[in-house]
Amino acid sequence: MGWSRTFVTFCAAVFCVALMFFASGCWDSINIESRGFVVALGLEPVKDRDDKDISVTIMMPPTRAAGGRAGGGQGEEGQGGAEWGPQKAFVVEEKGLFLEDAVEEMRSKVGGIIDFSALEFLVIGNGLGPDDLWRSLNTVLFFRHIPLASLVLATEEDVGKLMRLSPASGKTFSEVLSGLQAQSRQGLGNVYFPMTWKVMSIIRNEAGDIVLPLMGLTEKGDGLEAIGTAVYDGARRAGRLGPTDSMLLYGIAWRKHLGGTYIMRHAGREFSVRIISMKTKVSVTGTNVGGMPRIGVKLSVAARLLDSGGYRVSIADRSQLNELKAAAERDLENRLREILVKLKEWNSDAMRLYHALRPKMPSISYDEFKRMYPELEVDFEVSMDLRRAGLLR
Repeated sequence: MGWSRTFVTFCAAVFCVALMFFASGCWDSINIESRGFVVALGLEPVKDRDDKDISVTIMMPPTRAAGGRAGGGQGEEGQGGAEWGPQKAFVVEEKGLFLEDAVEEMRSKVGGIIDFSALEFLVIGNGLGPDDLWRSLNTVLFFRHIPLASLVLATEEDVGKLMRLSPASGKTFSEVLSGLQAQSRQGLGNVYFPMTWKVMSIIRNEAGDIVLPLMGLTEKGDGLEAIGTAVYDGARRAGRLGPTDSMLLYGIAWRKHLGGTYIMRHAGREFSVRIISMKTKVSVTGTNVGGMPRIGVKLSVAARLLDSGGYRVSIADRSQLNELKAAAERDLENRLREILVKLKEWNSDAMRLYHALRPKMPSISYDEFKRMYPELEVDFEVSMDLRRAGLLR
């Protein structure tokens, strides 16, 4: 006797309901209480240089895995231990031959899983060797749980001390850095954190040399501040530029600029000029008598004069403003020439001139470009749209 269609339909419905009941649930769930989410990763050379090459510091918000319990996670600073920073962040420091070795040693100090999926900042310490930096970037880039959009910065301070800082503002490490980047457009210099994938891409593809924002402690030691830019020759840190030079260098290196303020001196007075935007065009303009390429750099700058420096700047008559505009253009061109002289001394193509040269002259390799770089002729041309702002006399 065959089964009725109604009974078969009923049984199928019951089976589907039962299957949904028993198969439901978070089989691949992640218990965040058992994970230590790393928000900042610091790399610097080992000071004593025993049998280890690299010192690694990680910062995690307080969770159960990261020692977020009373009396947990204490250690002595600089002894490879873990300790609470006053801003309630859990900081662990360890040494290793490679980045992977140091992280493996950290696992015994963290009562759970070290999770890099929320990494926000990668901090590069002073003196880190090119090989160590290159290997570490490879590890970070090709570890699938680390986001490629992590932001990179440099410091001359002790990385562990920097991460254990207790800012007077009460903000976290990440909040302070994000605030510095946002506010720099209104102040002196500029802070721009490149992403990990972009830093790796520039080094790997030999499309120029990298520049990283340089962070340091304030004079009182209770906060962070931008002190300039770390300039690299490949993966080797070659030199340092101040805030104003950093702002101009960023405008050429990244071919655009989001703004900043600098002080210009003219006719015995100081003028505050705020750069609203900057667009850069780098091109090959020809070759010299010896066949060496000649490069032209054109900057289109929109700016506002914030302080007249004792001048009477009329609304109707632009003669004084035009005089200051011409002075500002010459001043920027001179500053750029001086920056290029420093970069040549450091053998750093931080302006990424080769990036513009390669499509026009593909036969010139990056190594050949670096050999001719000290003698390379570069023409700077600045065009500024300067307007008055505020109540100037």
